[in-house]
Amino acid sequence: MERSGLNNYSPPVGSLLTYLNGHLNLSQEFNDALRRMLGAETLAAKLDVVKFGEVCVTANWIERGYARFFKRVADDNGILTDVTIDFCRWGRILVIPECFFNGQPCGYNAEIPKGSVIVPFSKNCFDTFKLSAPEAESLANKILSLERAESLEKRELMKMKPRPRYDAFLRIFGREIEQYFAVKQIASYLGMQPSYLSRLRSEIKKYPTDHLQNKVSVVIFLLLTSKIDLLFN
Repeated sequence: MERSGLNNYSPPVGSLLTYLNGHLNLSQEFNDALRRMLGAETLAAKLDVVKFGEVCVTANWIERGYARFFKRVADDNGILTDVTIDFCRWGRILVIPECFFNGQPCGYNAEIPKGSVIVPFSKNCFDTFKLSAPEAESLANKILSLERAESLEKRELMKMKPRPRYDAFLRIFGREIEQYFAVKQIASYLGMQPSYLSRLRSEIKKYPTDHLQNKVSVVIFLLLTSKIDLLFN
């Protein structure tokens, strides 16, 4: 439920509060108190959110841009290479639960690229805030349940054939993601060779009709996975 006063906040903070109010009925007092703890940042350089083995104690609302999660693994020649395991799109909260809530080290790396706009919120702020706002705990649980639903949707994506998989990927994350990450980073997530993904992009530009036909598969995919969301709402 959107509160009328949310329009008086700065756009990134207002967007975050609108998102939160859309998932839990929050009081104006809650919104005002939380707003005083928040401020937006435009990244002048890539932000390393967390590295393998570290503990990330900050959550980030992504107003504009994306985040990438990846592991560094050795190839057959022993050369370390990055393997993308997930993305987080704008309009979502990037939080690493095992770190933020349990203080455990992270088993992967996470980064937010240059030019992204974020609203950070530290674990210390969360712990302080929930002392006077008990609904903060319920809100955190709600956000985590939404993340679990989206994870199931992404796993279904990986079962699709390459071209419908790429279409579904763009539907989930938005075509803007291609402006923030290299072909090899996206191809790694999709389980494709970079050369194959580049060729696929070229084919889509050359034969847009075939691309539209493939969207039928994507629509069916989204209709099926939308049932997953109902389990968490």
